[in-house]
Amino acid sequence: YYVNREVKGLLGTEGAMAVLHDEIKGDLFVLGAAYDDRDTQKRIEEIRFSMDQLIAGRVITTGEPIIVSDTSAERALHEERDKRLGYRTRTLAQVPLKSSDRIIGALCAINKKVGPFEETDLELLNMVAGTVALSIENARFAEDLKKALRNNEALLRISLALPKHPRLEELIDYVNDEVKRLVDAEGSVVLLLDEKKQEFLVLGAAYDTTETEKRIKEIRFPLDQLIAGKVVTTGEPLIVSDTSVDRRIHEERDKRLGYKTRNLALVPLRTRERITGVLCAINRKAGEFERADLESLNTIAGTVALSIENARVSEELRRAYQEVTSLNRAKDKAINHLSHELKTPVAILSSSLNLLTKRMAFLPDETWKPTLERIKRNLERILEIQYEVDDIMEDKQQRTYGLLTLLLDQCVEELSSVVAEETGHEPLFQRIKDHLDRAFGPKEAKPEVLHLDQEVRARLDFLKPLFSHREVMVLTQLEAVPSILVPPEVLHKVVDGLVRNAVETTPDEGKIEVAVQKQGHGALLNVRDY
Repeated sequence: YYVNREVKGLLGTEGAMAVLHDEIKGDLFVLGAAYDDRDTQKRIEEIRFSMDQLIAGRVITTGEPIIVSDTSAERALHEERDKRLGYRTRTLAQVPLKSSDRIIGALCAINKKVGPFEETDLELLNMVAGTVALSIENARFAEDLKKALRNNEALLRISLALPKHPRLEELIDYVNDEVKRLVDAEGSVVLLLDEKKQEFLVLGAAYDTTETEKRIKEIRFPLDQLIAGKVVTTGEPLIVSDTSVDRRIHEERDKRLGYKTRNLALVPLRTRERITGVLCAINRKAGEFERADLESLNTIAGTVALSIENARVSEELRRAYQEVTSLNRAKDKAINHLSHELKTPVAILSSSLNLLTKRMAFLPDETWKPTLERIKRNLERILEIQYEVDDIMEDKQQRTYGLLTLLLDQCVEELSSVVAEETGHEPLFQRIKDHLDRAFGPKEAKPEVLHLDQEVRARLDFLKPLFSHREVMVLTQLEAVPSILVPPEVLHKVVDGLVRNAVETTPDEGKIEVAVQKQGHGALLNVRDY
């Protein structure tokens, strides 16, 4: 304004102004107008013109200064402008505002009070124009630095917020607050693309009005109902300066939200492979969205897209892990069930074989004994396999004792001879066998006085984490009962076996009752599943 006022006084005109070219929108706007008529000065700063509505558009395009000595010679060009300004333009002198690499606008003098504009007026305007252009570029550069600083500060805050907001929705809400503050908008929204349904869902939103923020999170929009659909399709950022130009596409959305959208800035959320959504800033509080706002949004969009993609990958990994865990549980359950089912027929066959051996004892051994011994050996092999499966499923030390003692028994004669020859101490063999018995052999189970209700409660607490994945309700009724005399290991195996079998055979949402009750002078353990 100060420079234009000086130009007005220097050239003796009614007005002077700098007309700048908005490279994003392609139109012209006035910066710092100075008029004798204050009403005109106020009005002109609120109006934008297309390039072909002002002589300044011609000056910017050609880069040449112009003097218009009589506007009536080209009345159609000036009439619309004068009508909008409520001001009569008679004469004009304009020179381009040149920066180092482009023409950024025009410096204009309007209505010389005495006589026509002359070449000397253009020379004076040109001298001033260099300073004006440099000042504008410096101001723009300073503004760009401020915006870059604000962007970096916002990115730093978002980066620091990442570990504080493990839930994606909370993080996106935080980011939207930062976007809203950064571009001075009434609202900010992250729209996530549902590729299967071809719909947008709102992943996070921040509005000045909490009612709108709450409503928008509950609504899904078809791709063609939002201008964001165009951004996803083209992959290009977009500024909508005036939603009334294409009211149809905005009207339905505003009706559902109960909110009036005036302008928008939208950028795509990109990963390496695809566009996953759109980051939108809504209703700039002062003026309109500019290219710098798109650059700010683009900077933040990268972090948002990465966070969304990481969340997706984490969710897919979690689901895959749950599926593998579920399959592993099913496999363990099947193997465990088959292993237990194998015990009963093997036990019956072994008993039957022993009975058959007794009944055939009066017959010559060569007629039956080799066959029965072969059957017995194979039954023992089947039983050993079952024991090994049990050990694997229960993560126990495998049955090393049986293998070692078998080898030792088979080699007893040879080992005794070797020991006697090498050391002269025959008892060494027995010491080896005793050591194997102590390390791996069956331990003597000593009975102890136990309280059945307390032991059952402790075993249930121990077993509970093992079937936490099952949706089974375990009901307990554990009464104080007379103490019992039994080895703890034996009691634990009995309780564990009953409860495990009940859990495995009960479908999800079923119930299991575990009761300890007094019965006569003793105690009763009752496990029911249904």
